Amino acid sequence: TGWNPGAERILGYNASEALGRSADMIFTDEDRAAGAVEAETSLALADDRASDDRFHRRKDGSLFWASGALMKMQDSEGHHVGFVKILRDQTEARLAQQELERSRADLMLALREQESSRAALEAANAAKDQFLAVLSHELRTPLTPAVMALQLLSRRKDMPADAHETLELIHRNIRIESRLIDDLLDLTRITR
Repeated sequence: TGWNPGAERILGYNASEALGRSADMIFTDEDRAAGAVEAETSLALADDRASDDRFHRRKDGSLFWASGALMKMQDSEGHHVGFVKILRDQTEARLAQQELERSRADLMLALREQESSRAALEAANAAKDQFLAVLSHELRTPLTPAVMALQLLSRRKDMPADAHETLELIHRNIRIESRLIDDLLDLTRITR
């Protein structure tokens, strides 16, 4: 029985096209088939008001997301005489909300992936440190008897002179390797 310029702007119907028609013309086929129109009017009759957030259909067939309220109208004596429907086009707000939710989901996924990567990196780093520590000790272990044997051999007086030079060369190289192992152990201690 009434149609305003806002309804025409949102829905595309002018007053002459809308007046006298059922309000279900703005509902989707699925909502009409599911009885949404009847459910909304029944609730408005019982509670004086029914609210909904759903897709509605424009004259051109396009859908838009609307937040609406259907209110029961009464005459001066309090008798029910009809309904008034107020719609707000919330399509942009809904799209923004959906984009925000997608962004939030993407962010949470990226955070979980980063946490997983960080945990894997920490585990790999710990395994590397453990490997270096074991390697350092394993490399040092065979050096101790070699140093002892060199000391015993270098004390012998019956060794030829060139043998003493060879023993000193071996001893020098063992000291260099020992320093490298110490550096490796220091590195392991620092990372821990």
